[in-house]
Amino acid sequence: MHGTGKIFQAQDDYLDCFGDPELTGKIGTDIEDNKCSWLIVNALLLCSPEQVETLRECYGKRDRSCVEQVKNIFRNVGFVERFEEFESRMYSSIREHIISLDNISKAPFLRILDSLYRCKK
Repeated sequence: MHGTGKIFQAQDDYLDCFGDPELTGKIGTDIEDNKCSWLIVNALLLCSPEQVETLRECYGKRDRSCVEQVKNIFRNVGFVERFEEFESRMYSSIREHIISLDNISKAPFLRILDSLYRCKK
């Protein structure tokens, strides 16, 4: 997946869990729907064995308590900060790549990239 696709997918997954429905226009259900999201994939790499067990028990269930337990684990492993760092690193990397291209108008690509960066909906 190209860089802009990675940013877009990670943002979509992050906003599904932590986004404000008033801004995003949707109520996130990735946890309940058992989606293979950026959050769950990275959580499984970062969590303690106890947290992984809770994720196995709760992820993919349409139970408010389970959803909150999953979100709490995501918060406890620092996903708000981790996502912001990931997004910033990806943005810088893609921007450098665009600027390094020869014989092409960079402005349209930079506009697209800028529209994705720190998107809240």
